[in-house]
Amino acid sequence: MSRTISYIRDVAFNFVCLTQQKLDRYGKLGLQIEFTKDRLEELKKYGNVTTLANGNFGINLNTNPTYGKDSPKMGQAKNIPIIDINKNPINAIVGNGSRGDLKVFTYPAQRAFNGMKTAPMAMLVKELKEYVPSDNSDFDILEKDLQVSNTPNQADF
Repeated sequence: MSRTISYIRDVAFNFVCLTQQKLDRYGKLGLQIEFTKDRLEELKKYGNVTTLANGNFGINLNTNPTYGKDSPKMGQAKNIPIIDINKNPINAIVGNGSRGDLKVFTYPAQRAFNGMKTAPMAMLVKELKEYVPSDNSDFDILEKDLQVSNTPNQADF
């Protein structure tokens, strides 16, 4: 298989980190696509398929946040458009379970799954579930509910 651009249609999106302001935990632009068992054969060519806790399947896709040495844009920041069905940019944070289509670029890569790497290029969101961080993301809330014990088992934590 050579370098190809293709579209993955009607999938759910999880862990969307496709902007320079929001990279994934590895410092890359990435996301997970989620799909049901009936699409397994169709989508397994895009990466390593994992079984998710809800019984569906997922594939993690990512790309470096800057263009590489093979590109005329070497070193420049990548811009992965996230748009709605009217082709307007979405400025909200795309939350888990949002649905839509994904434009991807697949190319040979020695260290990638099956020798092919799939990188996201653009996202079309048809059903947005906006991510809104909770105000309780702080550990202080937990501390007042915990009763601390000085037993040897808990001292190591």
